[in-house]
Amino acid sequence: MTGLALSLLTAYLLGSLSGSLLLGRLRGVDIRAQGSGNAGGTNAFRTQGWRFALGVVVIDIGKGALTAWFACRLLANQPELLQIGPLAAALAAVCGHVWPVFHGFRGGKGAATLVGGLLVLWPWSLPWLLGGCAVTAEVREDDSDTPGSDTVEAQAPRPALVEPAPAVDLDPTPEVLEVTLRAAPARLEVGGLAVDGFAYEGQVPGPTLRARVGDVLVAHLDNALDAPTTIHWHGAGAPVEMDGVPWQRDPTPPGGGFRLHDQPRPPRISCSRAR
Repeated sequence: MTGLALSLLTAYLLGSLSGSLLLGRLRGVDIRAQGSGNAGGTNAFRTQGWRFALGVVVIDIGKGALTAWFACRLLANQPELLQIGPLAAALAAVCGHVWPVFHGFRGGKGAATLVGGLLVLWPWSLPWLLGGCAVTAEVREDDSDTPGSDTVEAQAPRPALVEPAPAVDLDPTPEVLEVTLRAAPARLEVGGLAVDGFAYEGQVPGPTLRARVGDVLVAHLDNALDAPTTIHWHGAGAPVEMDGVPWQRDPTPPGGGFRLHDQPRPPRISCSRAR
């Protein structure tokens, strides 16, 4: 049992070494404050590019494989534990990736780490899993394209895309973009239906903010809603302490406001959203 406990503890600690967060520190970014906020390979690819994401995937798959291999070696002389111990170690590594002790218990989804464990324990299962995913995707695509199918009949017509109006720049200085974003209830038209919702400056999508790298961005959030809200920035590269993710900053209360002041970084995804 000592060997099993050691393998589980080692697997969890190794799993807590998140590839995206380790590489992000070398680059000076916290990937959890960008894109979807997830510390995984997909968000790394979307916000940092394929080279960064490739390094993340290699690290995450590698630590899953390493923990499973280490458990097999450690429990080789304990046949009663050899069947379940390596699998438990691989799952412990996944738990470490999802809830990393070294990174505030906020990690990724653990898919790559699980793949690494399966590569060592049951490599023959991966083609079946990947093949099953491909068949499922193909069947769904075929069903959606079949005239008269239940899927097509149940789908509502997609609303036409509306070009968002640009935000009004309150500062005449060319190097400064100063805007007000008022979050308030609004009567919106979605798919030809009028619905009650909320919006920035009464429009969906919200106003377009256009700034160049190196410009100063000043954004005033005016919360006219009856509930707290925040802005989670994509593309502007807002500092962590100014980003609106719930674990970084308290939401702006009803009737309150918040002022963001920053210089935009090179954009990855140019949009913002309220939570």
